[in-house]
Amino acid sequence: MTDEASQRSGIGSGEALRCEGAPRDLGLDQGRGLAARVRVAASDERGNWLDRLRRRTSPDALDARAARDTTRFFPHMAERLAGLAAGARVDERDLYALLARELSPPPRGGLLATSREHASGAALVARAVPAAPGPELALRQSVPDNDFRSMEVVSPWLVPAMAGVNEHGLAVAVSVGPATPDSLRACAAPAVLLVQDCLQRFDALEAAVEWCMGRPAGGVARIVLADAEGRAAAVEVAGSERRVDRGSAGLLLGNVRPDDRAALEKACVDGAPDEAALVAIVREHPRAAPAAVLLDPAGRRLAICRDGANAWLDLPTEGGRTAA
Repeated sequence: MTDEASQRSGIGSGEALRCEGAPRDLGLDQGRGLAARVRVAASDERGNWLDRLRRRTSPDALDARAARDTTRFFPHMAERLAGLAAGARVDERDLYALLARELSPPPRGGLLATSREHASGAALVARAVPAAPGPELALRQSVPDNDFRSMEVVSPWLVPAMAGVNEHGLAVAVSVGPATPDSLRACAAPAVLLVQDCLQRFDALEAAVEWCMGRPAGGVARIVLADAEGRAAAVEVAGSERRVDRGSAGLLLGNVRPDDRAALEKACVDGAPDEAALVAIVREHPRAAPAAVLLDPAGRRLAICRDGANAWLDLPTEGGRTAA
């Protein structure tokens, strides 16, 4: 697929770029389909020749550490990144520099989840996304060999999704805070990689939570998970430190400021939020966001919500199995 033909896989189109096969093949499909956007991001990341030389000759540079630890602890993700680089015809090291950015990204809004205690009677996850301006995000359908397929929202130049739902109804989304030196001491592979691991490996909440609690990962993040049975939890990551949050009255929040947290909690409790209310809360409290992604585990579907409209994408349920 050429990049020109794949422009419909942009965030506002309602169509997803299909990536399938072994890990490297999944990356190749993404790289070929989104080549122009990946090249622009890689070019922007390079900086001047002196900055690039300094990064590449220092084993302590953050992108070098991210590459080393991703290869060690997330080998399938490393293979997929290699395919992405080959498909887009960019240097792997530039993609690892972009991945390392996920250790201290700009604010991207909060995460919310509701459980059976709320009006919908099912778990829902909402996350603010920077859908505009520009081609910052893409919709992707991952169909890995021998693992679970999933529908996801992803930055074109990254392997891990920021939010997605798989064929068995496990929904996962991540909110990232600034990394601290302690959070990078043991591992510099960004915690966002856990999102993709969970989507392709697990069909229910507890197994995914256990995986997130035990796998090495770096940085500061909050991973919200919900399954088709209405169960939800958040795993707080601070390097090797982990904590599970089961929420209060079914509410789970992402990385938000304390004063914003109070407003979000009040809005959710007062409104017993359904789909529309959740999206409004994410976009309007405390700061307006261009759009939101809404994950429906029971329906195995994902929606991009913008300007009062939900563009739902349903995910086929056939195939896939849990990886050992």
